[in-house]
Amino acid sequence: MRYLTLITGLLAASSISAQEPFDWTGEYEGYLVCSHVEDNAFGQFSSPFSVRIQQNGRDLIADAGAIVEATDASPPSVYRGELVMNDSGDVQAGYLEECNARFAYRELVRIFPATPKEHDFGFAADTIFVTKELPGAEGRLMVEQCHWALTRVSTEVPDLEECN
Repeated sequence: MRYLTLITGLLAASSISAQEPFDWTGEYEGYLVCSHVEDNAFGQFSSPFSVRIQQNGRDLIADAGAIVEATDASPPSVYRGELVMNDSGDVQAGYLEECNARFAYRELVRIFPATPKEHDFGFAADTIFVTKELPGAEGRLMVEQCHWALTRVSTEVPDLEECN
């Protein structure tokens, strides 16, 4: 009987390790809340927000933008990054960095540790954005920090622009 229990336990453990790793691919919706300093003035805003992600191994490609009326939409920001996880893969975190920028800026996104699960998966992130080339405010330093809170609404593979 003890051998049967041991064999059953070993089979269960091998089937758990044989499971496909969690995939972040899909579309996410939520909110971003931002605060910034521009020309010694403080400002803040919040907006509905969406992010689309493709995962290939530990590598991520993503685009992100505010959810607005189609007539007000600007092209999404494009990012590349990487995931890191603990040995069991049950906690994952990572980063994204801007690429293919529409104007000169730097942005880095820290993805907070998340516990992957197939249903109701979401994640949070913080960003830092720095530019002197904001359209309409060229030459003025702008430093902005944003907080993302997102929930996956689709696991469909999005069609994303590649990073240069």
